[in-house]
Amino acid sequence: MDKGRTWRRTLPRIYLDGTLLDYEDTDRDATVGDLVEAVEKEIRGMKRLIRDLWADGSKVEHWRITDLPTRPLSEFGELKLVTDSYEAFGAHAVYTIQEYIGVIKTNIDTVVKMIRLGEGAVEECLASIFDGLKEVSGTLNELSRYASSQSMDIFKEPPTGLYEPLLKHLEVLEEARSSGDTLLVADTLEYELRPFIEYMDKRLFHSSRA
Repeated sequence: MDKGRTWRRTLPRIYLDGTLLDYEDTDRDATVGDLVEAVEKEIRGMKRLIRDLWADGSKVEHWRITDLPTRPLSEFGELKLVTDSYEAFGAHAVYTIQEYIGVIKTNIDTVVKMIRLGEGAVEECLASIFDGLKEVSGTLNELSRYASSQSMDIFKEPPTGLYEPLLKHLEVLEEARSSGDTLLVADTLEYELRPFIEYMDKRLFHSSRA
């Protein structure tokens, strides 16, 4: 039996914007990252990139900063790649970050008020703040990488000075939450995280709403 043919049957079905690709792994050990690199090299001239990636029917959020690119293609049955233009990708990422920042600020004010008054579903609202911060950090990381590689003029100032502090604030808030001290949580939100998010909203993009 032809070993090459046997190997090719272990590769996933790969779709690019709905079209089935004929992709051959000549080295027999290609990863998802190798596939992405090859595809984006082909579509670079059209100023497009891979925006979304679906693996075996599930959309992988922030896939570029997960372990997905390092995993062998042979682990999957189906991969779907969805492309977008550089401009549309950047505009969508900026919109997503700004919308989440607005929601985070509102939720911070709500949680602080709940804690100070001793009422309300604090934990549920607090969880939404964590989810929002993770979404902002993941999207910012992805946008920063592409803005740099494609010389996209999106940021008012380099996001590297904001990304690490954001992760640190997330860590400090988690520590306060784990301590069980709700007053510490309120102070951390009101006097540390809220001012930083406000600063970030003003300094991150040329198109800042503030």
